[in-house]
Amino acid sequence: MRSTDNSILSTKLHMQNNIANIIARPRLWSTLQKGLSYKITFICAPAGFGKTTLLSQWLRDIDTPVAWVSLDDGDNDLSRFWSYVVSAFDQAYPGLKQKLHSIQFHQGYEPFVATLLNVLGRLQAPVVLALDDFHLIRDLVIHQSVAYFIEHLPGHIHIYIASRTEPGFPSARLENREMMFRVEAEELRFAVREGIDFYKDCMNLTLSDDEAMMLVQRTEGWIAAMKLAALTIRKRDWVSVFVHNFSGRDQSIEKYLLEEVFELQDESIRVFLMNCSVLSRMSAPLCQAVSGRDDSRSVLEYLYRAHLFTIPLDEEHCWFRFHHLFAEFLGKQLDNADPHKASELRALAGGWCEQQELEEEAVDYYIAGGHYERAAALLERMTGRVVGVGWTRLCSWLSGFPEPFLWQRPSLFVTYLLASFLGNGKEEPARLLMKGEQIYQAHSETWTEEERQKYLGGLHLVRSTSQIITNQDRLGAFQSFQAYLESMPSTDSFIYGMFDMPLQASALQLFQSARGQFGKAVAVPFFKKLLEIVADMNQWISASVCISYAELLYEWNELEEAERHVHTGLRLAEQIKLGTEQAFVSGWLLMARLKGAAGKREEAINTLLEAKKRFMERDIPGGMMYADHAIARIEMQSGDVQLGQEWLNRYGLSDKDAVSVIHMHDYLFVARVFMALGYCEEAMTLCGRLLELAVREQMSLKTTEILLVQALLSEQAGKPEDAILKLEEALRWAEPDDSIRLFVDEGEPLRKMLLMYIRKRQSRHIRHMGGLSLHYVRKVLHGFLHEVAYIEVAAAGFDEILTGKEQRVLELMREGLSNREIAEQLQIGYGTLKTHVNHLYSKLHVNSRVEAVRRSAQFPYKN
Repeated sequence: MRSTDNSILSTKLHMQNNIANIIARPRLWSTLQKGLSYKITFICAPAGFGKTTLLSQWLRDIDTPVAWVSLDDGDNDLSRFWSYVVSAFDQAYPGLKQKLHSIQFHQGYEPFVATLLNVLGRLQAPVVLALDDFHLIRDLVIHQSVAYFIEHLPGHIHIYIASRTEPGFPSARLENREMMFRVEAEELRFAVREGIDFYKDCMNLTLSDDEAMMLVQRTEGWIAAMKLAALTIRKRDWVSVFVHNFSGRDQSIEKYLLEEVFELQDESIRVFLMNCSVLSRMSAPLCQAVSGRDDSRSVLEYLYRAHLFTIPLDEEHCWFRFHHLFAEFLGKQLDNADPHKASELRALAGGWCEQQELEEEAVDYYIAGGHYERAAALLERMTGRVVGVGWTRLCSWLSGFPEPFLWQRPSLFVTYLLASFLGNGKEEPARLLMKGEQIYQAHSETWTEEERQKYLGGLHLVRSTSQIITNQDRLGAFQSFQAYLESMPSTDSFIYGMFDMPLQASALQLFQSARGQFGKAVAVPFFKKLLEIVADMNQWISASVCISYAELLYEWNELEEAERHVHTGLRLAEQIKLGTEQAFVSGWLLMARLKGAAGKREEAINTLLEAKKRFMERDIPGGMMYADHAIARIEMQSGDVQLGQEWLNRYGLSDKDAVSVIHMHDYLFVARVFMALGYCEEAMTLCGRLLELAVREQMSLKTTEILLVQALLSEQAGKPEDAILKLEEALRWAEPDDSIRLFVDEGEPLRKMLLMYIRKRQSRHIRHMGGLSLHYVRKVLHGFLHEVAYIEVAAAGFDEILTGKEQRVLELMREGLSNREIAEQLQIGYGTLKTHVNHLYSKLHVNSRVEAVRRSAQFPYKN
């Protein structure tokens, strides 16, 4: 070789010195370890992702000898490049270089590389060649020689390459032949826990976990930005303010990206980057619209392959986005170059999105660019339907307008009031309504009569929404809704957002409800009128109302009506997918419960399996969790707890987790699984936490269910007195809501407990505190009755299921008295008697006097 020892800079052959307080990242060390099964491991990520630090620290930790080369621009020379490679191998195995001293490059690279491969092949032990900053090597011949070297590499030699860009040699072929292993930016990003440990243990910062998590999320786990932020924090007094405002416009980030990324690009690429920085996501046609470049497709591919903080959003690489900090940095460069350019570019982006019917994105661009007239015109075309964003996003849109601008557009201002209440939840309804009335007084003179009517109707709608969600005042909500319809019978005057609440197993769980608000006396007239009203409104509203009412009907044990309404709701949810995810999931889960209530266990499971397929087709992953939950519960009621245990393992829930209203359904099932596994103490502790939360949040149905689980836990723990007390408390909570199925769905153990409770009440073994009707308790017990269970219940005596008056009526029937004779005998009106007879028939599951007498003859009375 022509190179001599004097031409080799020895510091380039040494790995990065051990840095104190490096955060342990065992998941990545394990990933790098896998690379030893391949010829080459290619670590590719943008600047500042910790490639060099990670590789050097891992290599120091393994037992294999390492040949390290830190490359630079000067190594774009075939002889110089391979001289460093040989010198690195010589560091690992002294004397190796002497065997190659006479090799020249005048015949091309193959003779030399072949000789090197033969020498390496005779080594007795493995060795790792690490080439750092390989992106600086641009010489085509060097890339070809490296490809040849890799192709013929002996099995005990492994190459690790760290680069900011894709390699210049054909990597796809190597990957297809399983010769090359890749580690990319996505894997190098710091996870939240790693980031918290980094700030605490390595940078010695006194950040809260929430502040550290916020920085990790803002930087997207990019370690260079995380460290720059930490160094800046050390110089700041107001740490919390800095954390909340940290962005790509920060001076330290800007300096780093300017020197390491932006200034290294050609002028045309820099302009393209700045122009496209206004885009939340990028496609070639959209980039062409804002940049004017008809080669935008190839430019995007270059940015991606060059790892210029450009992230693909789909497998086909049709859509991309910039790393958030990089986009903010580019935005600042654009503002520095031309302060008015960003607004012009957003108008172009909004126009393109509008043409492509991407209306929501068009609104974003128009508002961000200050093009309020265009945004308002587009929003007003959206009235009367659900837009593909939540109420919070809708509120964000409208709050982006100058408020006086909205005053001149009543429909948009009322939408703003609705969104302020339903979206971010920060605005008090009373304050919003007062504000709305003040605007009406100040500005309605300039409106048309139609606009005034719409605006007043909108205030009634806001008031109605507040009454039903916040105050649980369904009667007041109904009256306000009627006033809304009288002011404005059409529903196409406002924009409707989607609820931002997380998916739940039940649509009813989305709403707080004080005791009695789900009772028949209140809920039936409300829902019937509401169904009549929404019949001509948006289908997503109708679907949601139908499913919610079906769930209540199920709870009241009116199964046929529940089935009719759930079918209607699901049909509507199938027709319009946007905004109906909650109704769709709740509807399918309710269908399975209806099958189970009919005693069709296998059909219930098959319904849930079909539901999982439907949820997958509609991309509703949260629904899968609830379907798995429902299947596991069915199996657990048959004594098989395996699926329940698997559910816990799959979804990673624990009794030690913090609980919230949103996840109450999930953690109550955790308690059920623990109960089935025999961990009664842990289950009871978890139920206690859930009960406190449910009572505080006025969730009456969930409070009842938790109390029932506690009753079953007490019974299982050998504390029958405690169990009866918990059952009685559950009954007190449930009676105002007319709940039946919460009890029935608990199965045989709860039925026996109810029988015991009735007997104790009748024998005065339980001190009756008042407020709980024994008639209601019998009604709940009656919900358990069907042909299979009837015999056992009746054998215990009709006392438990029939009132004293009904028992006397049945005795007189058996004696052959007519209805009029029975009425006279009991000294009651004929109409009253008919009521008793109907109740009796219902409880005995018969349709005539003959059937009632025949059935009663099978069983003796206890009294």
